[in-house]
Amino acid sequence: MAVDPAVAEYLRLMREGGHTPEQAREKLLEAGWDSAAVDGAFDQPQPSKRFQALFFHPDEFFARVQGVTSHSALLKDLALFGAVAGAAGALTSLPQLGPDYPPAALLFAVPFTAVLMVGVFILGAYAAAGLYHVGIRLFGGKGGYFATFKAAVYTLVVSLAYQTISAISLFLLSFLEPQARASLFEMQQLSLQSHPLTVVVSSVLTLASMVHSLSVLSTGISQYHQMGRFRALLGALLLPLVLAVVFGALVMGALLAGLSAL
Repeated sequence: MAVDPAVAEYLRLMREGGHTPEQAREKLLEAGWDSAAVDGAFDQPQPSKRFQALFFHPDEFFARVQGVTSHSALLKDLALFGAVAGAAGALTSLPQLGPDYPPAALLFAVPFTAVLMVGVFILGAYAAAGLYHVGIRLFGGKGGYFATFKAAVYTLVVSLAYQTISAISLFLLSFLEPQARASLFEMQQLSLQSHPLTVVVSSVLTLASMVHSLSVLSTGISQYHQMGRFRALLGALLLPLVLAVVFGALVMGALLAGLSAL
């Protein structure tokens, strides 16, 4: 059942005011809210149900977590998916690294990579939210930085889920052509000798990850900043696109300068 954002916001204010869950429920019912809507706001689904809502019903998910006000709650979810993605990437790389490294080093590599990637993803979420927030405010967003951060965190969670799926899928498909191992999230070209199915799966997962992540991002920002989804997406991507263009121009200028010096 979808959670009414107005009920979720009312519930958040009640909690901040020191009301117990029972008192908040009673106040909501006295205020005229439908009992089904109140029950939906108080329902705390299993983690699998929560993330199922994130992937398939992001509007319902963001309404449900609208009352979350602590960074730790968000970072806990991000750390979970970050650790799984980091471990999956490390584990699927072990067959390639095996001949060159001792077993003890390989066993250490998996937890080390997982912890390292969690730190990287947490810092990345804060940085991305900062970039998004500048453009969102320029486009008329009404929420604060934490609202943007919440949308950025769960967008990254979706992306990490695709990263995990791709690492495992491409590892399994690589056995169709042992020399043609390709990683969706590494900056490397697919080998011309790669099995065609590997190329197709890699391309499909890349496109699906991009489209799905942008859809989740626009949904969260739209809800929390009270703006249309298209305008929310434009605002979020404004500064990243500007920086990408500037960086590309600098690289191109450096290349042209190097060629002219030859």
